[in-house]
Amino acid sequence: MNTRVSFLVLSLALAVASGNSHAQDLESYKKKYQDALDKITADHAQQVENITKTYSAGLNTLKERVQAAGDLNKLKAVLAELSRFEKDQTFPTEEAKPIPEVLALVKDCQGKITQAVQTKARRIIALASQYDKALLRLQQESTRKGELDKATAIQEERKILAETETLTAARALLAKASKAKQKQPSASVRKPKAEQTTKTMSVVGVWRKTDTGTVFDIRSDGTVVAPHAQKGKYKSGKWVLDGKSLTLIYDGEKIHMTVSSEDALVGRWTFQRKK
Repeated sequence: MNTRVSFLVLSLALAVASGNSHAQDLESYKKKYQDALDKITADHAQQVENITKTYSAGLNTLKERVQAAGDLNKLKAVLAELSRFEKDQTFPTEEAKPIPEVLALVKDCQGKITQAVQTKARRIIALASQYDKALLRLQQESTRKGELDKATAIQEERKILAETETLTAARALLAKASKAKQKQPSASVRKPKAEQTTKTMSVVGVWRKTDTGTVFDIRSDGTVVAPHAQKGKYKSGKWVLDGKSLTLIYDGEKIHMTVSSEDALVGRWTFQRKK
């Protein structure tokens, strides 16, 4: 939990223990909780802004790379996306058919934003839990003093807290994420042979390296061959596929790429399937 948020929650608990009547006022408790909630929201907004900036930076890096490779079509595509993003500040949809390298950047940023949203939800739930505990202590203290109206008001505040849209939405979001994660097959579970064959066949074939035009033959026996590679060590190597992560191995050097589609591999190198 964020340090400032933790301090605000702790102050609630300490106020109950100290017997400070002003600090024990229900409205002051509500304010401390709302301040902490606002801080969580502000932190999340800043995190999303930072992730968005990495997309822009990634596009600029990609622009330099394709320009250095002399790839006119990709350079035009990246420049067009830079211009569009500067105006809209939104990620392109798959329907817009961005080039594979741009799509890889988009998916990376969207994954990080999803994680940020889940972190925000966890912080909200943790804060609400601590707030409820502090209110319970205050409710019990008021009850012991015979302040029944005050204790009842605190009890009602706890009921309202449990049903707030912010808290229920946070819980629903994490429950949905947990359910989706459970549906994903465990990495330790061996996939059926038929599924393994499908995964292998998705990269087996002849590919062209986009910046040099070099042809690479990814074979089903786990080898990759490029007789006309400019560097000798790239003429023959091995490959390993883990989900959508493809690794080419040459004398200890590893080239990592991602299977963006049936016809595109992106990463340190970019391959297009040769037809």
